[in-house]
Amino acid sequence: MGQWKLSLFNSFRYQNGYHYCFNSKSSTLFSLSPREYILFEKCLREIEQDGYGSYSALQDVLIRNTFVVPRDIDEYEQEHRLFLNTKASIDYAFLAVVPTLACNMKCSYCFQKEIKQKAPMNQRTCRGVVEMVSQLAGKVKGITVLWFGGEPFLALKTIEKLSGQFQEICRKQGISYYAEMITNGSLLNQETLESLKKLNLGQLEISLDGLPSSYSVRKGVPLKKALKFYDFLMNSATALLEAVGSLKIHLNVDRDNIEEAKEIVLQMKRTSSAASRIDFHLQLLAAGKGLIECIPHNCYSQNEATNIELDFKKFLSDEGLKVSGFPTRLNHPCLAVRKYGYTIDPAGKIGKCVPVTGRTDSTFYAINPWNTFGILQELESCFQPYVDFDPFKSNICYQCRFLPVCLGQCPKFHEIGDFICTRKQKFENELAFYDSIDHSLFNAGH
Repeated sequence: MGQWKLSLFNSFRYQNGYHYCFNSKSSTLFSLSPREYILFEKCLREIEQDGYGSYSALQDVLIRNTFVVPRDIDEYEQEHRLFLNTKASIDYAFLAVVPTLACNMKCSYCFQKEIKQKAPMNQRTCRGVVEMVSQLAGKVKGITVLWFGGEPFLALKTIEKLSGQFQEICRKQGISYYAEMITNGSLLNQETLESLKKLNLGQLEISLDGLPSSYSVRKGVPLKKALKFYDFLMNSATALLEAVGSLKIHLNVDRDNIEEAKEIVLQMKRTSSAASRIDFHLQLLAAGKGLIECIPHNCYSQNEATNIELDFKKFLSDEGLKVSGFPTRLNHPCLAVRKYGYTIDPAGKIGKCVPVTGRTDSTFYAINPWNTFGILQELESCFQPYVDFDPFKSNICYQCRFLPVCLGQCPKFHEIGDFICTRKQKFENELAFYDSIDHSLFNAGH
C-alpha cells in the first residue's frame, strides 16, 4: 500500500461543461475540461486504491496543493489542533475600539439603534485603554485595531489621540501596528480626509444604501445632504485610497433597492479612475442576520442571498472590477474566539462580539480608570465568552469539507442554537468563478 490518501477537504462540482475541484486546506481550485478531468480522476482513483498515482507529475501537483495527504496522518485532527493553537495564541492582539456609540444617522436596519449609552469615551477611560494596549504590547508581536461605533468620525479627535499613542507604544516595543475603520462615511470631507492620513489605516469601510434617494430614506438624512456626500465620494475615491491602504464599500440592499447597487458601482466606474481598486461588497438584508422579521425591509431569505451575491460578483467581473470573496483558509472566524481579541466600548467595558458592543449583556469586564496596573492580569483571570467555541466538534460543522475556509462562522449563532449553515452552498455555487490550474500538465500525451 502506498503512502498517500485523498484529503478530507476536497470538493468537486460539475457546472457549465467544467469540473471544479477545490481543496479548502490549500485554498486551491482547479477548473478542468472533461478530457482533463478524466486524467485527474484517474490519478485520484489510483491514489485512493493503491496509495500512489501512475502519473508522477500530476501526483506532485496534488500533493503540493493537499488534494492528497500522507496516509498516516489524522488530517481532521491536524486541522483541529491548528485551530485550537491559533485560538489560544498570544502572538497578536485584536481590539475593536468604540470611542462613541452616538451616530449622526438613523439607519432603519441598524442593530445598535436601541442602545441607550451615548456618552463618548472620556479622558480617564482613554488612559485605561492606553494602559491596556501598553500591557498587551509587552506580550505580543503585533496589535490590530478596528475603529467602530456608533459613528467613529463623531469622536475623531479621540481616535487621533489614541491612535498616536497606540502607534508610539508599538514603535517602542518594536511590534507591528495595523488599523481599520468602519464608518457611514457621511462626515468625510477635505478636512477629515487629511486626518485619515494620521491614523495609519490599512482599510476604510464605508456603507451605502443604493442611490442617494434610498440612502436618504434609509439613513434618515435630508436628500440634499445625501447628494452632497455621494458627490464627494464619487470625486474623492482616489484621494481616499491614497489616505488609507484600501477602500471597501458595503452596499446594503434588499429586494427594493438591489438594482441600485449595480448603478452605484457603474457611477463610480464612470467618475473615478480608482474604481478598479475598490472592494465593492454586497451586504444583503436577509432573514436570520439579527433583523427582527426584517421589518421594515423587504428582505431576502438566506437561500436567495447566495444566488444574489453570486450574480453581483459576476457583474463586477464583467465590468472588469475587483471581485473579492474567494474562499481562503482562515486562522479564526472572528476576533471573539481569540485569546487576545476584545471589544472596548466608550465606558471601558470589555466584551468579545463586535456587533453588540455597548450592550450590557455583551461585556464581562470593565476597565477601572483609577487602577489600571493589572488590567491584563485581571482580564486573563475572567471567564471569557466563546472560550469553548470549537467548530470541529460542532454537530453542524463536524467533518465538513469546507471547515478550513469557514471555521463555523459566527460563534454566537452556535451558542444560541439557531444556526443554519448556508456557507457550503455558497462556496459550491461560487467555484465556477476561478481557475488556477496549469493546463500544460494535461497536454503531455498522457
